[in-house]
Amino acid sequence: MGHVSFWGTIAALLLPGGIGIGLAWLGSGFCREARDNRGGLPTTATIDKLDYTGNYLTGRFFAIVSFRDASARPRQAKLGLAPFMWNRLRAGGTLPIVYNPAAPWKVGLAGQAFRNVAGTILVAIGIGLVVLTLWMLIGGLVGWIEIDGLHPRQGWVTPLPAPR
Repeated sequence: MGHVSFWGTIAALLLPGGIGIGLAWLGSGFCREARDNRGGLPTTATIDKLDYTGNYLTGRFFAIVSFRDASARPRQAKLGLAPFMWNRLRAGGTLPIVYNPAAPWKVGLAGQAFRNVAGTILVAIGIGLVVLTLWMLIGGLVGWIEIDGLHPRQGWVTPLPAPR
């Protein structure tokens, strides 16, 4: 087996940590949206405009929707959407939403109660990956665990003294 470089090993160990940070960020967004719409009122919204920001592959997709709140006042809000859903919708169509009466500009799709659970799971997995990455990185650097490319005998760090 060939020699594994120090920096290659560091990069390989940091990859799951980066994925973990991304999952935790995505999950926290799910939880925030679920919290914003907790106790929301269901209604039907009309899609005024479909748009996205950024490039098509990594951008954020949304719909500008209009609806009437419980007091029959017209409202307009920006609703974030998954790309697959955004592609299936058309301006002028309708969509079931839930809005927060205290903040009617905060809307979410009706029937999305699972988002809080999914968000919590994603945050937990993300934090777990970050902790695992840190444990492997620090453990490999100080010699608690043997990782090829980070082993103390390769001269990168001084091993811990032997217990007496």
